[in-house]
Amino acid sequence: LLVVAKQLQERQEHTAAITIYQQLLDAPQSPEVKVVLLHDLASSQAVLKEHQAALTHFALAIAHASQLPEPDLVLWSSSLSSSGTIYFRMGVTDSAYHLAQQAIDLVQPWPFRIKPVNHQPQVDSLVLDAYYQLMVLQQQEGDFEQSGKTIDTAIGYLSSKRGPDDAGLSDLYTNAAINAWNFGDDAEATRFGEEALRVCLLYDSLQLELSTCYNNLGLFCTSRFELHKGMFYYKQAIKTYEAADSTAATQLAIVYNNIASIYGNLGDYHSRYEYM
Repeated sequence: LLVVAKQLQERQEHTAAITIYQQLLDAPQSPEVKVVLLHDLASSQAVLKEHQAALTHFALAIAHASQLPEPDLVLWSSSLSSSGTIYFRMGVTDSAYHLAQQAIDLVQPWPFRIKPVNHQPQVDSLVLDAYYQLMVLQQQEGDFEQSGKTIDTAIGYLSSKRGPDDAGLSDLYTNAAINAWNFGDDAEATRFGEEALRVCLLYDSLQLELSTCYNNLGLFCTSRFELHKGMFYYKQAIKTYEAADSTAATQLAIVYNNIASIYGNLGDYHSRYEYM
């Protein structure tokens, strides 16, 4: 039945999966299996936005996991992080922040507490999700300085695990760049933006991200009144957007408008109208 329930989840048939998980929980189960059932039941309830039920079952999964002599830290951390996500969606930011931090703290130090070792990619994903959650909460509160520290920690974590050129770093560097720009640090924004660009240029699969990097660098340059340099980056963004995705109409429209604004600032109104 557990296999059937997981297959139903994979097919997004969560109502049917929930029924099976509840039946299994009504029967005697080992503590280890009970943690799995509670976690998976809560996951389906969360997808269906049954928030209170999901929080209840995640809390039970956490409580049972904490009593096991050798708990599955991945499931435990996932239950914490998922609960934080629900609270975040409900607007309860204090609880979301606390749970995200707990999820991070639980699985440190990484190499010594995670067993078996092949769980590490899943752990990496959980950790980065928790860091992103913290970052978003900090940014919502206007604490860009602390948000920057959170992103720096995430960058350090991923770099140490996968090396300085991992594709996943492009998104972290982009977030760090935007965060620094919001904090008013144009130099740091440009530095992180250039790092994001460097990583994106290494991967053919990151063409849309590459376009975003060019657009961001154009924004940072024009905010410092480096208009010609900004123009260069914006035009590079247009080229990569057009090459990467013919449906990127909204992004292209934004870049065209940015270029039009630069031409307006330069007093070249003919070129400005061409891009409007």
